[in-house]
Amino acid sequence: MTALVGCAKDSGNSATGTSDTAKKPDAAKPPEGSTSGAPRKVVLYGDIKEFPSFVPMLEKLKADFKGKYDIQTIPVDWGNLEKVVKTGIASGQPADIYAYWPNNLKTMIDSKMVTDLTPYLDANGGEWRKQFTSMLDTGKYGSQTYGVPISGVFPLIYANQDLLDKAGVKIPDNWNWEQFLDALKQIKEKTGVYPFGAANDQAIILPREGLQSIGEAQNKLDELSKLQIPIADPMFTKMLENLKKLNDNDYWYPGKGALTIKRDEEQSAFYQGKVAMIGEASSLAATVTTNSKFKVVALPVPTMGNKLAYTGSADGFMIPANAANKEAAVEIIKKLTSQEYMQIHADAGFLVSNVNVKYTNPIVTQIGALYKHAITNPPGFTYVDSKIDEYFRNQLLPKLFLKGSDFKEIISDLEALRQEALKKK
Repeated sequence: MTALVGCAKDSGNSATGTSDTAKKPDAAKPPEGSTSGAPRKVVLYGDIKEFPSFVPMLEKLKADFKGKYDIQTIPVDWGNLEKVVKTGIASGQPADIYAYWPNNLKTMIDSKMVTDLTPYLDANGGEWRKQFTSMLDTGKYGSQTYGVPISGVFPLIYANQDLLDKAGVKIPDNWNWEQFLDALKQIKEKTGVYPFGAANDQAIILPREGLQSIGEAQNKLDELSKLQIPIADPMFTKMLENLKKLNDNDYWYPGKGALTIKRDEEQSAFYQGKVAMIGEASSLAATVTTNSKFKVVALPVPTMGNKLAYTGSADGFMIPANAANKEAAVEIIKKLTSQEYMQIHADAGFLVSNVNVKYTNPIVTQIGALYKHAITNPPGFTYVDSKIDEYFRNQLLPKLFLKGSDFKEIISDLEALRQEALKKK
């Protein structure tokens, strides 16, 4: 699962799997148990530049462990993260800690690449485990936990409350696709602005989550994730029919070229009141609210089924099975997930994993309520295969909106990709 925030860079093949532009450790780490008087070097591949809270958090971390650990931090290359981590582990000299998505560890767990954190979570009467919200389940596989979360990530809709009020629109708690379309129509007619928009790299939200909600309603999420459902199944046609109505009624900002607009352009249009609602990531709450001169509300992605259901994820940490400093790594992650550190993260506008944190930004409280409907396991249909994901991101909507392709072409394309993916298993 790709993170909903992050940048893409080319990754290299250094021992820790860092990209060429990332900061590398300046010396080898003494292994645990070393009698050297110098602080032990511990490598944290977890300098998340997209999170402003990580500047003070990592500064504090280094200060708190000064004299005990020399913590060397490396910027996270989200676009190549899986490659970076696997390359580092295969080299035999991985970082001690990697930022990673707890609910996307299965292939590495199956290959015995990841440390089981269950004994550490359960030690001292489950002292560490009790600090987490239910978000901890994102890193649970069977009865073992291999990754720990720091903040939840899922798709949602940010809305301009002033424009909703002007249009007389009230959003139901469990809104469905028909109610979504009615709201879009009312906004367009009453305000004259475009009712919905999503940048080119966020347009996947509606088809992906629409299918997820249909699968949940039909109790077929597991079958979807295993690619057991043929694309000729009516659920795929239903998803396409629903999406087509957005283009047919010119609801998607800015009309012509709607699927090519970049993320900063989309957000700028939202801030200027040119579009009433945008599909985005929950992790951008602080950015969106800070830059808006109007009240912003967080809304769930409307369901195409009978209840809210959308893909959930989390940003977090894992420890390689062959990390040189496991005990130190656990101690550092415990510190990063503590109430003291997570409060810093929460104050920056993130929904965090620590149960004791208090929120000052009201929109984060809204996001916390929406996260209860996020499904972290099994993975959604598009996450199972990279080619299917690419098709949903870059081809499905352009073919449906711009090329006027009928459903048969898209269904045929996806079925070919499904068959190809099944052959890899």
